[in-house]
Amino acid sequence: MNRVYLALVVPVTAIILTAIWLSDTVEPMEALYDHANCKRVLVTDQRYRALRGIEDIALLGDGTLVLSNYNRTLKGAPARGITTVHISELTDDDEGAFTRAVPGLYRTFNSLSPHGIAADRSGARLAFVNRNYEGDDATVSWGVLTPTGYEERGRWDGEGSCRANDVAWRGAELVVSVDRGSCDWSVSDLMPGAATGRVLKLGFGQEEELLDGLAWANGITLVDGSVVVAETRGNRLVNLSTGQTVELPGGPDNINPGPFETQIIALHPNLFDYWLYTMQYSDTAPSRIVAWRPDTGEVATLFDDPFGEVFSGATSAVVWNRTLVAGSAYGDGLLVCTP
Repeated sequence: MNRVYLALVVPVTAIILTAIWLSDTVEPMEALYDHANCKRVLVTDQRYRALRGIEDIALLGDGTLVLSNYNRTLKGAPARGITTVHISELTDDDEGAFTRAVPGLYRTFNSLSPHGIAADRSGARLAFVNRNYEGDDATVSWGVLTPTGYEERGRWDGEGSCRANDVAWRGAELVVSVDRGSCDWSVSDLMPGAATGRVLKLGFGQEEELLDGLAWANGITLVDGSVVVAETRGNRLVNLSTGQTVELPGGPDNINPGPFETQIIALHPNLFDYWLYTMQYSDTAPSRIVAWRPDTGEVATLFDDPFGEVFSGATSAVVWNRTLVAGSAYGDGLLVCTP
């Protein structure tokens, strides 16, 4: 009976998923940055090992990028850790879209599996989610960057930390997004309409829940002192203070402060396509990056790649001196665009 059941279910499921994939195409959007002005830059560490899986980026005030890199598709992958590079070193050698950045200016702190990351503009304070996908658990670490490495000053591994996704500084406290509820595989977390994500506050050794019932809580940021979280499956942002939402043309991932009081957000225009990409069933996934102005509510498209031709599955982006830089949790290197 079980074999007969599987023989029926597997092909039917394959047909349904294929139909969804074919019918749910991504419509292109007009964007500020043209593909002709965008390159994929391969970033290396001191040993010329290429970084893959740059999940998140924190931008310091001087143009230094703090990269959270962890290749989840290959166990024991090199250069897993936190790497710093100045945005001016992401140069192009005019030999193609896949180029090497100038080596020698990076500090990589290994023995980590970093996910979401946050730093203050000076770079004095750093916090990140340490999430090992081989064991599928997570903790939150905070400390300081020094010329020789990272010095941890505290760590949170309390109840629910296993699903921590992103982190942001709010004064001396941290706010953390927890994307789903269960530490183990759970249908209630993954089924359509599931809303088990939440936001926590960590401060002075205590944790406090600020909001729950989110459809995959992802990137998190501060806007005028208010916590704003990305609700990936809801295609929107949620302001925890006001309850207001911002509808977006895709599922938001990480959020980073941008120029002129904007917030730069990486989107997944088609979550099914992105899932196929993360599971290595597809070689590409759409990427979309927008800038949101909280004061006016305007959402402007900065970069749009509905077929992943230039850069697939962007998960984080920043803008410095009009240069757009993005990373991908499952891709190679960085996207670098000039206007």
